[in-house]
Amino acid sequence: MSDQLMPYPDEILYHLMRNFSLPQWTILELLTRAESGELEDHEKDPTLSLTDLHDFIKLSQQNFRAQVALLHGSNAIALVTGVTDQRSKNVVLTENGRRMLELRGN
Repeated sequence: MSDQLMPYPDEILYHLMRNFSLPQWTILELLTRAESGELEDHEKDPTLSLTDLHDFIKLSQQNFRAQVALLHGSNAIALVTGVTDQRSKNVVLTENGRRMLELRGN
C-alpha cells in the first residue's frame, strides 16, 4: 500500500508494542487469520471491514474504536476506503504489524 510508512526498526517496534493490550493483540491476530483465510465465514482477504472486525472481537464500540486508533497510530494497521462503498473503512495489517506479531512470539 502506498500510504503505509516504511517498516520501523525492531527497537521502535518493541517500544510501540510494550503497552499493547490483549484486545490490540487480538485485532492483529484476527487480521493475520483473515489474510490466510482462517476466519470462519470470511473468505481469504487481507482486509476486514471495521464492522466485521468489531463483530469478531466483541468490545464496546467506544473501546473498539480506541484500540483501532492506537494500532493505527503505531502503524500496525492501516485504514483503507472500501472498494464497493466509499463510506466504509477496511482494516489491513501493515508490515510493522506483522513484524510486531513475530517479535511477540520471541
